Amino acid sequence: MFLRLTAIATIYPKIAYFLAWNDNWAPIANQNAFAFYNNPQMVNLGGIALNNSLTTTTTTTTSSTTTKTIPSTTTTSTARSSTTSAARSSTTSAATASTTSTTRLSTTATTTSSTKSATTSSTTSSTKLSTTSTTTSSTKSSTSFSSSSPSSVVIYNFSMGIGQWNVSTTNVNGGPWESNEFTYASTDSLKADILLYGGGQYYFYTDQSSTFTFSNYKTLFAQARVASWGFQSGDTMTGKLYIKTGSSWTWYDSGAVQLNSNSATQLVLYLNNTPSSALADIREVGVEYTLYTKSANGAQTSIYLAYITAQN
Repeated sequence: MFLRLTAIATIYPKIAYFLAWNDNWAPIANQNAFAFYNNPQMVNLGGIALNNSLTTTTTTTTSSTTTKTIPSTTTTSTARSSTTSAARSSTTSAATASTTSTTRLSTTATTTSSTKSATTSSTTSSTKLSTTSTTTSSTKSSTSFSSSSPSSVVIYNFSMGIGQWNVSTTNVNGGPWESNEFTYASTDSLKADILLYGGGQYYFYTDQSSTFTFSNYKTLFAQARVASWGFQSGDTMTGKLYIKTGSSWTWYDSGAVQLNSNSATQLVLYLNNTPSSALADIREVGVEYTLYTKSANGAQTSIYLAYITAQN
C-alpha cells in the first residue's frame, strides 16, 4: 500500500484521497496501514481547518495500574529445555521466525531570524530577533531504540511486526501475532491464544541480544492485558516482567501484578536493584502470565503485551 501511494503521488501530485469506509476492508485492516496514514502526503480529517490551515491534535494515553502486587523475586534457573513451560525450544514457528524492524524518522526544523537595526545621529540602535524551531520525530519499530528525551526510550513496540518475540508452547493454542485488539500509545500489541488450566504459566519472551539496550536505565516498563473471555468466576491472571542474566540465567522480575481485561496494567522492573554485572549480560527479556483458578477447564482466552520502555 505504501509503495502504491508513493507511485501515485509521484505521477499525480495533486491527487486527493478520500477514505470513507470503516469495516473489515478498511485501510487499518491492511498491511502497512501505519506507513499509509503517516505518509507526508496524507492529511487526516482532524488535521484540516476551514481556513485551509493544518491543525495538530495530541492524544495522550495513560495506563491503569492494578494495586495488587506480590513482591519481586530473584532466582537462578537453567537454560530452557523443550519439555517445561520454562523451556524455550530452538524451533520457532514461521510467525515468529522473521524479524521486522523499520524505523522512520522525520525531522522538520524551521528557523526564522530577522534583525532590524536603525541608527540615528544620537546613536540609537534597535535590534529585534525572532527565532522559531520546531522538531518532529516519529519512530515505529518492533525493536526500536528511539527516545522522546534522554531519560526515556522505547525498547519494543509492535506496530511494524513482532520481531524475534516468541511464546511458550505449553497450553498455548496459537501466536504470537501482532494485534490491534489491545493498543497502547497508538501502537499494536503481541497476542497469543492460551488454554486455561489451574496453575498454568505462559510466557512472551525474546532472546534477541541486540535489543537489550537498556542496561544504563533505572526502570523497565511493560503494558500487559488479558482478554475478557474464557475465565470462570473467581479466576485471576497475574503478570511479571522479567529478565534473565548470565550463564546461570539468573531471574529478576517485577513481582506479580493482577491483570485487567478492560485496560492496560503496567508492570515495573527496577533495574537499579540489579547488579551492573548482570545487566551487562542479559540473556532474555519477557513477561510471565500465571493463572490462579479453582475451576479452569481448558477454555481459551488471549494474553497481550505492548509498549516496553526504559526510563531513568
